[in-house]
Amino acid sequence: AWRAMGSGGESDPGASAAPSFLGIPAVALKKLSVRDIAPGDFERAHVDRAVPAVLTDVAASWPCASKWSLEWFAETHGDVRVAADDGTKEKMKCTLREFAEIAEIASASRDDVAIPTHVPYLRTWNFLDDLPELKRDFEADGGGYFRDGFEFLKPAWRPPFTWAFLGGAGARTKLHVDVWHTDAWLTVLEGSKRFILFHPGQTKHVFDEKTHTFADLDADGGLASIETRFPDFAKATPVVAVVEARRARRRHLHARAHARRAARVARADAARREPDPLRTGRQRVHSGAGEQTRAGGDAVRLDDA
Repeated sequence: AWRAMGSGGESDPGASAAPSFLGIPAVALKKLSVRDIAPGDFERAHVDRAVPAVLTDVAASWPCASKWSLEWFAETHGDVRVAADDGTKEKMKCTLREFAEIAEIASASRDDVAIPTHVPYLRTWNFLDDLPELKRDFEADGGGYFRDGFEFLKPAWRPPFTWAFLGGAGARTKLHVDVWHTDAWLTVLEGSKRFILFHPGQTKHVFDEKTHTFADLDADGGLASIETRFPDFAKATPVVAVVEARRARRRHLHARAHARRAARVARADAARREPDPLRTGRQRVHSGAGEQTRAGGDAVRLDDA
């Protein structure tokens, strides 16, 4: 996708037809099959060059791809206690079974203007702490496509970035930069998830240095409302992709990888390069339905289901 942009992320008028976001011309994210590109070639063409892409079938053979779902977690591990984002600072403390029930109700009523709802979202759940046996259900390195640079560190130094995200249709996360400015690999296992990325050179259009806040892409009033605080927002070029699971369901389970390419940092003891949205992989898992937005700096992302 970055090939359709200049060094600062400006769009190329000669690029192929692409979708739009909030009425702003966008760039479509390239989709590839593992049949068409080997891990080494993918790393050289996309990871090393910071060119985002979607691998449509990398998780096809993983046990979690045919087994995990919001219902499956509720039925199989329903007594596990979690803390989900429900729009409050305290968060919603509940079991997975209770969470699935509440998420279903909230998702069903999200279009009813008479019933204001916040679809609960279980974020950054360190699920392997509670259910270590689930590590057998996915490939940590994605068959060689997501090399986890943190593996070069001593075990005690590796951050716990193998996370699960579960939610019903309508669950989302606002525009943001990932923790520690790391990058993420994301694999949708159920439903679909929309991603909106912004080139690192465009942070100035979507981030307010004075207030340290990002543009609210869900603001009432759409683009006009956003531009009251971010007058140059329309100068940014969104990169858009909808990632779908091989199972068609209204909700989704999303496996996500999140890691800095620590190999270079650890071995060279050097500062990190210009941030990019596709660097390496420590796994996370998402169950919900969503949209994610990443922007400059390293990665700014919005989850939306």
